[in-house]
Amino acid sequence: MASKSIGSTALALIPELPGRIPEVPGKEYRNFSDKALDAEIVESFGAAQKYYSGLRREVVLRLLPALAEMRQRHAAQGSRNDLNVRLGLPRKAGWEDYLLSRGLKPDTVRNWFQKHAASKVLGLLGTDNSPRAAVAEQLNANEIATSLIRAIESSLAKEKLNAVIASHARLNPTILKKLLLAVKNAKDDAASFEKQLSEVYRPFPKNGTAFQHVIRERMAELQDPDLDEKRKLAVNFDHAVVREISLAEARAPVMEQEWLGTLGSSEYAFGIFWGRFLGGCVCYGSTAGSHTKSSVCGPEHARRVTTLVRGCCLPWTPTNSASYLITEACKRMTLRGYNIFVGYADPMAGERGVIYQSCGWLHCGYTNPAEKFRTPSGKIYDARNVHLLTRDRSGGVLRFKRSRAEQKVLLIEEGCEFFKDSVKKGRFVGIYGDRRVKRVLRAALRWPVLEYPQRPVSGEPS
Repeated sequence: MASKSIGSTALALIPELPGRIPEVPGKEYRNFSDKALDAEIVESFGAAQKYYSGLRREVVLRLLPALAEMRQRHAAQGSRNDLNVRLGLPRKAGWEDYLLSRGLKPDTVRNWFQKHAASKVLGLLGTDNSPRAAVAEQLNANEIATSLIRAIESSLAKEKLNAVIASHARLNPTILKKLLLAVKNAKDDAASFEKQLSEVYRPFPKNGTAFQHVIRERMAELQDPDLDEKRKLAVNFDHAVVREISLAEARAPVMEQEWLGTLGSSEYAFGIFWGRFLGGCVCYGSTAGSHTKSSVCGPEHARRVTTLVRGCCLPWTPTNSASYLITEACKRMTLRGYNIFVGYADPMAGERGVIYQSCGWLHCGYTNPAEKFRTPSGKIYDARNVHLLTRDRSGGVLRFKRSRAEQKVLLIEEGCEFFKDSVKKGRFVGIYGDRRVKRVLRAALRWPVLEYPQRPVSGEPS
């Protein structure tokens, strides 16, 4: 009970005690009577509770929101590092350098935000006026939903329940009664949760409109207190800054706007900023397929190949923001040695590759149908994930080792169905660099170059 009263944030601030409990001057606790010692504990805890309750409110209601705002401004200051100069810091000082200069430990600050995110996921936030509710807006609802999905679909809970049922004869009746009540409450909560989600769910229309276009229209309906400031800054690209950002910064817009809702195999991310506002991002990462890099322009140029894995722009950004961002980000990626960029358009998301056409990329045909498998629960996975199930090294010990063929047979026996996906994604290639590099790589391109497919719906997708 004590820990709930004090709160997780306050507990994180409690100083570590030395190995030997210090003696309190003027307090010989060994001479206290039982009642006197108990009264001392109650009084001390009451004082500590008031102290840490006030400290928690200071951290949550004042410090965390201020840190969140400063972090956004620090991320959006651009290459000139004007913010660092105004704060008296070295121009190249990073976010963690700023925290250290103000007497804050980066790990501690990170822990504060993580604990509040975990509290939100577990449904521990109190009323709208509570300290924890004050930082609710800083949390990413899509990350919370993804965490809930993992928790709901976790096989660990099912394994534990099966173990309990198998040993039901040993169950204490009192514990069994509590477990039954917990399962019933969870069932009722899940039914209520399902009803609420069903009422707000709006499926993606299959009318040829790109998924991100639909999402941007829906997001534009939401209230944004900074919308007027954003639109004033984003009248054109005169004040736009494209720079590299962390995958953590890219996660929120990607999970909100992208068809697949994940970062996938992203390794690098770039964002476009107007002032302190992130207007969109693009991510680059591993190319799908073991021989794809070599197949584009030959094995001698494989190291120059990367994939545009994810990308999106927010509703308030001006027209052509996506093409501007991709072009500028690809130019910056050339500094890392990448000159050949592969992109895909998924027809399931209503994509036809118009954005690649606006960037001057080449349409290089379509991908081959991919093998997938459907589990008895209805979930569909890429068949390339089968190899992930051929080993079990949980606990640091190799528990079993199978070949891919053996694992596939086992999955079929468990009720999984393997099939060929009929969807063919559009394949596009962009070549960046100086004129000599582009000429050499264009001549080395091995993929066929086709005419761009026509799109019945106008507009630029992300």
